[in-house]
Amino acid sequence: MQAVVNDKEWRTRNVKDGEVCETMRARELMGRIADLQDAWLHQVDALPEGRPLPERLRQARWMLEEYRISLWAQQLGTAHPVSDQRIRKVLG
Repeated sequence: MQAVVNDKEWRTRNVKDGEVCETMRARELMGRIADLQDAWLHQVDALPEGRPLPERLRQARWMLEEYRISLWAQQLGTAHPVSDQRIRKVLG
């Protein structure tokens, strides 16, 4: 994403009316996702080899995808409310 490479401003918008609700640096947004992704991967890597993902890690994985949408493509909306805090709670 060019906005991340150039560290440009990124504006999040309300889904209902399209009004700008927050402006931040694109790298900051990517950093939020990267931290959560690293936390998820750390827990996945700690599982014994061959063990399937527990339900909470499967749930967290989809929440990460929804979080990406909520940050980068707000106009699409998400299936469920999602936030940094909600994901961290699921990850424990």
